[in-house]
Amino acid sequence: MNIDELAPALQDHLTNGNLRLPDLVSLVPSVGTLLEYYPEAARLSLGSASIRYSGSDQSVTIQGGAPWQSGLPLAFDIRLTQGNSGIAAAVWVGMPEDHVLDIPGLSWFQLDQASINLRTLEPSLNNELLYRDYEGELSCTLRFGATPVPLTAAYDGGDQLTLTASLSGLAFPSLSELAQLVGGRQNLVLPADLDNLGGVTLNDLELVTGTDSQGGIQLETIRFGFSSANSWELIPGIFTLGSLAVAAEVFAPLGSQRRFLGRISGSLALGSQTVEVLAVAGDGGDWEFHARVPQLDLADVAETVLGALQLPAKLPKIAFKDTELSIVPSTGDFALQSQQASDNQWKIPLGGGKELVVDGLHLHIQRQTGALSALVAGQASLFQTEITLQADLAEKLQLRSVIRNLSLSAIVADLLEPQGHTLRF
Repeated sequence: MNIDELAPALQDHLTNGNLRLPDLVSLVPSVGTLLEYYPEAARLSLGSASIRYSGSDQSVTIQGGAPWQSGLPLAFDIRLTQGNSGIAAAVWVGMPEDHVLDIPGLSWFQLDQASINLRTLEPSLNNELLYRDYEGELSCTLRFGATPVPLTAAYDGGDQLTLTASLSGLAFPSLSELAQLVGGRQNLVLPADLDNLGGVTLNDLELVTGTDSQGGIQLETIRFGFSSANSWELIPGIFTLGSLAVAAEVFAPLGSQRRFLGRISGSLALGSQTVEVLAVAGDGGDWEFHARVPQLDLADVAETVLGALQLPAKLPKIAFKDTELSIVPSTGDFALQSQQASDNQWKIPLGGGKELVVDGLHLHIQRQTGALSALVAGQASLFQTEITLQADLAEKLQLRSVIRNLSLSAIVADLLEPQGHTLRF
């Protein structure tokens, strides 16, 4: 059937007052392609619809309203157009402005102004079977109290929809208020210290819906991101996180098998440097921040981590390379470990015009259960013997070394013979 034959056939059904969607589908199979995921559509009566036929652009438009589930009235607009390989269909269905949709268990969740717009594409041949693709969009408005947030989703007829919010920064007084997204603060596995942060702004929101075993709509995943202009003291007096941003995913948020995955990022001061840090955690996991610092000066370490330590004025600049930083706010533990040797040397005067040249310098700092260990370690040659030297930063730069198999003759050669002395045994 072509479009010229379709218009009179539809008009006959309307005249008799019995035009239903199954009748339309039998005449135009492409409409059934669009509505195959909505079995309730078979009960819709189009008896009050109006039909407009245009011979110039070879189209038929059907407009009207019909009751949906629970008597919910819907407006619809069906446009049928003659194509090269049959009649193409475009269907728009929308809710009345004074109706809302909700999901049981989420008191804050209300959707209104929902509509779906679907279009068939040209048929194509795949694996010797002729099939017709379709595409479309779903749009609606989510309301946080009196604040409307538009949501849109691309739709391809599958069981899953991802609704993406159009946000320009939605302010919340606290994290506990924002946690209503997932049914309460107890379901948001974020550090408790964030509760009093304040100044929370929601920047990103995605709702992934699917269908349950009875064909109803269910909320499968919530993804959201928020930030705060306020600072968070990761470890009081040492590390303070600024430019805080949180991204989180809650899977099955309304079910007993709820799962959480989140990441927290921000920046902190390490002496004169600003370092970007990141923590990732899931259900039951501890939040541990990590960063890699390409170059870190000993002076910056002393200023941030060893505030009571005064470095000697003659101490040369020592820059550690590729230093890994880790911080666990819940325990107060942290570590700074350089992964490559410094390019700098530390020359220590020994008297008599001699000096000990220490190179291959590494940084090893760790605080665990309140105990601090802070060492700078390197290699040197003393009395013709290769030694490892450690400077204990936590003990006011105390130098230590354990030397094994030290040669007495080497000590004599280094200390006495250059001064013209001879030691006889």
